[in-house]
Amino acid sequence: GWQAEYTSRYSSTKLSRSCTQLLISFDRLLSDERRCAAYVAAIDSALASGARTFAVLGAGSLLPALHAARAGAKVAIIEPCEPLAGVARAAASSNGVTIAVLAKAELLRRAWGGPPDAIISERVDEGLLAEGIVGSLRSAVRAFGGAPRHVLPRAASVCAVAVQLGFDGVDGFGLDGLGIDLRQFDSLRPSGAM
Repeated sequence: GWQAEYTSRYSSTKLSRSCTQLLISFDRLLSDERRCAAYVAAIDSALASGARTFAVLGAGSLLPALHAARAGAKVAIIEPCEPLAGVARAAASSNGVTIAVLAKAELLRRAWGGPPDAIISERVDEGLLAEGIVGSLRSAVRAFGGAPRHVLPRAASVCAVAVQLGFDGVDGFGLDGLGIDLRQFDSLRPSGAM
């Protein structure tokens, strides 16, 4: 549906990225009932403690934004990718709620005159510390000119596994017998080359 509408206006890379992001969001959030319930509970808790304005970073699955809007909150989604922004606008309309969809947090700050009461992000994935929620929340707090009272999710755990690199050569991938030397990757070990 929506992909055909944007084919002439957006590159195939941008469309592919948009589709991938949608699939990942829906798969991770919608298939995880515990996670979904945690977002609903966190939004309800923020509302109960007085939060009335919510900024959602990225379209994600749209469930947190729709839930907050249905509960009577003023909601805005910050989504720079226009195909996803279009999906968010259509979802708000078809669910009978009003949700502002903006490309930049700075636009929301100007419209609301300050930070929202709550920021919601669904970017909890393997990029948590690099490109995921931590970076996007820091950027939003800077753009809003201050931290909101509520950040959802409010905590995250990171698990790490020690990895050892040790390359002499590569077998397979059509490289058998070529004598490809990959020992340079050994310098990435915490203790250096062996």
